[in-house]
Amino acid sequence: MRTALGSWKGSAWAKAVEVTAFLDPVFAGRLFEALDTGRAAQVLEGLETDKAAAIMDALESKRAAEIGGAMDLGKAALAWSFMQPVQAGRVLDEVPAEWTTEVVKAVPEPRLIPRLPEASAAKLWEVPVQVLMDNLPSVPVDFWNRPEVDPSLPEPQGTDVSETMSVYTLPEARESQWALLVGSPLPIERLWAKFRRPKADLQVIFQQLKRKPIGLPDLPPEQTVNTFFDISLENSAPDDLFLAAAIVSVEKSWLNLNSVHKWSVQFNRFDENLSEWVPFPTKRVREDEQRVSFAVVVPGFSTIALTGSRTLPAQSFSVTDLSIPPASPREGEDVTVNVLVRNNGSSRATYPVNLWLNHSIMASQTAQVDAGKSSPLSFSVRTAEGVYELRVERIIGELKVGPATAIPAPQVTPPSVGGTSLAFTALLALGIVGLSLLLGGAFLTSRSKA
Repeated sequence: MRTALGSWKGSAWAKAVEVTAFLDPVFAGRLFEALDTGRAAQVLEGLETDKAAAIMDALESKRAAEIGGAMDLGKAALAWSFMQPVQAGRVLDEVPAEWTTEVVKAVPEPRLIPRLPEASAAKLWEVPVQVLMDNLPSVPVDFWNRPEVDPSLPEPQGTDVSETMSVYTLPEARESQWALLVGSPLPIERLWAKFRRPKADLQVIFQQLKRKPIGLPDLPPEQTVNTFFDISLENSAPDDLFLAAAIVSVEKSWLNLNSVHKWSVQFNRFDENLSEWVPFPTKRVREDEQRVSFAVVVPGFSTIALTGSRTLPAQSFSVTDLSIPPASPREGEDVTVNVLVRNNGSSRATYPVNLWLNHSIMASQTAQVDAGKSSPLSFSVRTAEGVYELRVERIIGELKVGPATAIPAPQVTPPSVGGTSLAFTALLALGIVGLSLLLGGAFLTSRSKA
């Protein structure tokens, strides 16, 4: 936004722009640290974009944010898009959410992709998801709300925990409720699951593997493996598990050494039914000086490969044709969420599809689709009365659930009060007729005796 200082134009402004254009960016940055914010913004607006970006790179991130906020938004966004990625991310962390949102709208995707991940995850959560989806078509955009576990549920007990293996026992898991399964070791930070039926004394086994298990296919060559591990459940049938979610983390040193893009980290699950690796995109949720943490949703457990790449994986699938019958569901009724999954790639592939309600994961499925073909996919949802934002991949809809249908009371004929029922009237008529016949017969008998 423009400051109240007013316009500083004319020969003095032109001279300042001309002189600054020849200054070393680091030296100019030192001058701009002390210069009035409004005048510094106007000088930067007059410079070539790359020169303005170089000076903002030389400033402290907070000062660069102050000057950028005083510039014309279009020119500020353009200069930001030429800044060094790390500095660009730091600047976003210093500006209001509205400024970040407008930058995302104004800057082309190729310039957003290297810079946005350098801002904090919390900052990016401030940008409306529709804005992210509209302006980042090549990036998987996911919500993430930490699963809520009923505090009355007992916590899992670690019975054998080491750096490479842990065994947890969960005393109880309730039907269709989140349960915490595992809290270590790294790269797992938290592991949750929902089950289709109640479970007791469930055993969760996590084992870190030194290498890819023999017999499993290779991962794509562009994927750099951080670690292999295996997750399995004892005292549970394969179809008992409905949904799982995890927070995993990787070392920043690994990201930097392999030039791994933070948005490329994937949770590759080996699907034993398909005999192939199915990649699940992750959502960056936080980071510190040592590690970056990511959230992921999967439909089940198996051998896992945590990987990343220098560039973002190609988005070869699209999801369209959202429909939600019935049109006016009631609480307690099943609602079907239908979509069409299309494979725009050149080979048969498997795609994970997630269903979200109000930013909370409700279900996850995989769709295996031939190249150039489409396949229908359906979810079944049952939820309480209310209005929900529903999302399947990039499609956002609204689900309105009305109150439960009242059960009609049984029809009982109340007793007659203050009136004559039809049955009583009929009996009375028959009685009168019978009495008349009886009296008539007695009269005739008495006449015959006379």
